[in-house]
Amino acid sequence: MRLIDRFGDESLTIGDGPMPGSPEVSSLPVFDMLAYGAPTSDPLTDKGQFDRTYQVTLGNHFGFHEGQFQLVHTINGEASPHGTHHAVLPGESVRFVIDNQTDEFHSMHLHGHPFAVLKRDDTPVRGSPIHADSLLVGPRERWEIAFQADNPGVWMFHCHVLIHAAFGMVATVSYPDLEGPFEMGTHSGNRPE
Repeated sequence: MRLIDRFGDESLTIGDGPMPGSPEVSSLPVFDMLAYGAPTSDPLTDKGQFDRTYQVTLGNHFGFHEGQFQLVHTINGEASPHGTHHAVLPGESVRFVIDNQTDEFHSMHLHGHPFAVLKRDDTPVRGSPIHADSLLVGPRERWEIAFQADNPGVWMFHCHVLIHAAFGMVATVSYPDLEGPFEMGTHSGNRPE
């Protein structure tokens, strides 16, 4: 393979013969993270029972949000700064059932806690346990995740497509008896990206 610089001069040759072509995409295997690797014990996924379960419904509709007409993005029908609040107690195992009722992809991101993926639609994880802090939720998909409430604070749970967060797809996970000087919403100057 020969690499040519912007002046047309040969700058580097690697190997002999012509450069290989790209494979036909349809011939490549499809990666399924739910079946990747070998099953093993995992404290969150083995539990089966959770101290708290929250339904998290992702939606959108045209309307006014923070003084502008836009495609408002919601969690459980609410847009930030009046978004959904998920209360947890220290030590609890918490399950979120995320149901995407939109035609968009949402990269849901939880601050302060890694989570385990439990299932997509009705298919449980069959391979290695999956731990992450973000999960791409496709249009009309339903995912279940779980996390251990072991990091007291007030944490954002939001879509990491930042325009969706700015249009309202922000919720919080919070522990009792915690207060801070910050407020959500544009009136405070504290605004999702």
